[in-house]
Amino acid sequence: MTNRSDDQDWSLSRLIRSRRKELELTERELAERCGWDNEFGPSDVRSLETGELRFPSTSQVEALATGLELDVSDIEDAIEASLQESERNQFRAMATIELGHGRRARHAPPDHLETEEDVIGWAKRLNRDHRGPVELRLADGRTIRIESGQISHEDESNP
Repeated sequence: MTNRSDDQDWSLSRLIRSRRKELELTERELAERCGWDNEFGPSDVRSLETGELRFPSTSQVEALATGLELDVSDIEDAIEASLQESERNQFRAMATIELGHGRRARHAPPDHLETEEDVIGWAKRLNRDHRGPVELRLADGRTIRIESGQISHEDESNP
């Protein structure tokens, strides 16, 4: 277990990058230590470090903990810090992608997207690229599901 002081901001991307450098690992070496092959590899380590991929799946969290020689709770704390950081930055939506075999990944839309239509377009691209259903939870509580490019509104509590 690592001891991170509470006054430091250890969001996930900063934790991964700083710990990888502390261990003197390349992105490829970290991916190998995590047991990631072509499905999830060095480019995805880079996506985690840059914040492009902010919320890894449970299995990815466990692999990261192993690869970075940390407790799972350290990674979970960093994810929580990332969530709080996102909320401070006018967090608008969260997309959950079903990857199959019970696995899911969570993504926040890029900050430059300003309208709901832009965010839905982004979620449609995630659906196309990952070939799995995407559930988009908007800040106002509505949930939009996108499957095979088709949009359905699961929760119309705030029309």
